[in-house]
Amino acid sequence: MLWSSGIVIDGCFLENVIPETARGMFKEQRVFVRSIAEETPNNVFYLDKYVQIRGEALSPFSGDNWKTIEKRFTAKQFGKLPSFCNFELTQPAKSADKIRVTLVLSESAYGVKGLQSIINFKDFTYSSDGPKYGVKLNIDKARKVVRNTSQSVTIKINFVPKPVPSRARAKEK
Repeated sequence: MLWSSGIVIDGCFLENVIPETARGMFKEQRVFVRSIAEETPNNVFYLDKYVQIRGEALSPFSGDNWKTIEKRFTAKQFGKLPSFCNFELTQPAKSADKIRVTLVLSESAYGVKGLQSIINFKDFTYSSDGPKYGVKLNIDKARKVVRNTSQSVTIKINFVPKPVPSRARAKEK
């Protein structure tokens, strides 16, 4: 599993919010952000050493109708989950590359008040064998980040549903 963590600052705040001594550690990039900038990119400054901008953030999100499934846990509940967790989707995904899985901590892992930590899961398994569809995650590394905290934990699964064939739609009506 590969991890992405670090600091991303909205470009509207401008470079001046970054201490002058730290500005060299940040890069600027125009990105698309789900639910914020899906068709026109926004400028962001990101901590180059720790943040990897994913390829899909460099192109518009328009055209796909993404759905989100959220599972919330206390840190204690999250710690008791098995190493490999299955999360069921409400319908099949268009494809495995149209699935994004993130772990959101209620507070920053760096202790910065008011910021959340978001960790992207890049390694997961998508099961498309009906009648159930799901995503299987290894949460061992995520558990280390959450350990010894009282934070709430949210697993977010964003996916593009597979289009329903026109015959099936006609039967539903």
